[in-house]
Amino acid sequence: MVSRAYAEADEDRYTLERSIEVSSTEMRDLHDQLRRRAEEDPLTGLPNRVALVHHLGQSLARARAGGPGVAALFIDLDGFKAVNDRLGHAAGDDLLVVVAARLAHCLRPDDVLARLGGDEFVVVCSDGGDRGPVLALARRLRESVSRPVQLACGPAQVGASLGVALTRTGRESAEELLQRADAAMYSSKQHGKGRVTLAEGAVPAVVPA
Repeated sequence: MVSRAYAEADEDRYTLERSIEVSSTEMRDLHDQLRRRAEEDPLTGLPNRVALVHHLGQSLARARAGGPGVAALFIDLDGFKAVNDRLGHAAGDDLLVVVAARLAHCLRPDDVLARLGGDEFVVVCSDGGDRGPVLALARRLRESVSRPVQLACGPAQVGASLGVALTRTGRESAEELLQRADAAMYSSKQHGKGRVTLAEGAVPAVVPA
């Protein structure tokens, strides 16, 4: 016959084991939540710069190993500051959420969209060795952004200037590829905004609409 003291001790051990198990599960859940927050843009729910660089690095590693080429499409909104000044920052945030959804709707299954911050977004294409489909995607993204938006406080409209950088070998780092795409986007701004510029060699080439 099991003594009362033994039964109570056994029950205490079970309670302690369950407590440890629950605590471990809660800690894992908390760790997952913190990791997601560290890699997620809080406004749009998109991957942030940390997650983008990680994903781009993996894509480049596959390209170096003989996998498909990689393209980075750098998107900067034209006229966003004017919307913020006219309608307020809350409206600007609402507009960014709409733009993020529109950009995401244009993507192909393997494309990844991230928000770097402010009004800057990046799309990574892991089959970006062929400029034709990538430039076609860039044009769809530009056209999607440029459609008018009806916000709660009034209508708004922005455009998009895009810079595209491609690599077939994956020899560049993630930051180097992003810098080339950023420089091409800046060239789009200089040439009148609302354009797509392809980073080819030392001089970015503005692609006709």
